[in-house]
Amino acid sequence: MSKILLVMVLFIIVASLYFVQNFIMDIELGDVDHNGISQDENSAIYILEQKPSNIAIAAYAILEKPGYIVIHENNNGNFGKILGNSKLLPIGKSDNVFIGIIRQSFHGEIFFAVMYEDSGDGIFTPGVDVPFKTDFDDIIFTKFRINVDAKL
Repeated sequence: MSKILLVMVLFIIVASLYFVQNFIMDIELGDVDHNGISQDENSAIYILEQKPSNIAIAAYAILEKPGYIVIHENNNGNFGKILGNSKLLPIGKSDNVFIGIIRQSFHGEIFFAVMYEDSGDGIFTPGVDVPFKTDFDDIIFTKFRINVDAKL
């Protein structure tokens, strides 16, 4: 009987840890899928954990208009300083999008990858190029972590 009780207690502990890690700890950074994907009907971005580097690689982006993937620092759960942007991406799907970052990233950091529309000049200009938004006026973005054990 004590073995069954021990197994039940261990199960409850493991389930509690899983719940805290996957549901409670991410709340302060928004409800973006922690697997690195964000999308609406016409646009999407997918980015996995990244190794420390001065480059980020988005697995893919789907754009309804020409635009950019822009990397922002995490400023207490909000978009912080812009650290880099991709080249101009065409309408449709782009795979393995390289995004240069102006500084080395460090293990444990969290960044935001935000999709921006091009204003028509083919040059990313903060304040002129604006973030893509869903039909509900939400900015299309995702967050990703820097992890020394990441595959990329």
